[in-house]
Amino acid sequence: MVTIEFSKQSLNDLEAIFDFISKDSLKYAKYQIDVLINQTELISEFPLIGHKIPEKNDESIREIVKGNFRIIYKIHHSKISILTFHHVKKQLNI
Repeated sequence: MVTIEFSKQSLNDLEAIFDFISKDSLKYAKYQIDVLINQTELISEFPLIGHKIPEKNDESIREIVKGNFRIIYKIHHSKISILTFHHVKKQLNI
């Protein structure tokens, strides 16, 4: 298992996702955040589970998609950085 580090952007993303969803359902907002966090635990166990993102030609930057969100991360030698949680319908600028 590799250490996971959350970027400031990824933490802001989680907060924004929670705030948006909680306007309709606090319960579902908590559930969605739990689902996304659980996926980062999967990434820490299996860093190569994701595929390269089409926006970058960099083998170390990968993503997994969970529901409506892309979890974009970078593999380092001793850790994984979660870069962003990004809605699939929005354009990504990395």
